[in-house]
Amino acid sequence: MTTDAVPLGPEPGDRAQFEVGNLYQVIPGRLSFAVHRSQAHTAAAIREHPRLFYFSSHEHEAYRSYCDETGPTDLHGVVSFCRKVKEMMDHESLKNRELVYYAGLDVGHRTNAAFLLGAYLVMDRGFSPEEGALATVNSLCMLNPGP
Repeated sequence: MTTDAVPLGPEPGDRAQFEVGNLYQVIPGRLSFAVHRSQAHTAAAIREHPRLFYFSSHEHEAYRSYCDETGPTDLHGVVSFCRKVKEMMDHESLKNRELVYYAGLDVGHRTNAAFLLGAYLVMDRGFSPEEGALATVNSLCMLNPGP
């Protein structure tokens, strides 16, 4: 599948500079991740790349802290996210499109989004935890966070 000339980020495990707006392939040609500066940035990406299906959710932003810590969403949020991605991957009108999950600039939200994508890979696609981490966390959020 084409990415309509959206710049691709580094391969999984590559420690290159993170670039806002690049696609970070989670499942090549089928599921990618992107970080957008704003809703206007997302709208522009949708207009410029109509063959891609951009989506997001609140799960990567939903964390109920115990005290003053930050972290990933709760178990219900993880399961809800995985179901949502599976439904989209299986949806008849989306099965031939590359899906792009996006988050904003906040590094915590970006990290949580990578965690959720990794959870999807493990829970639905049969990846080992190590493979899920390599495909998401290592290549999306542990990079030099850049701007």
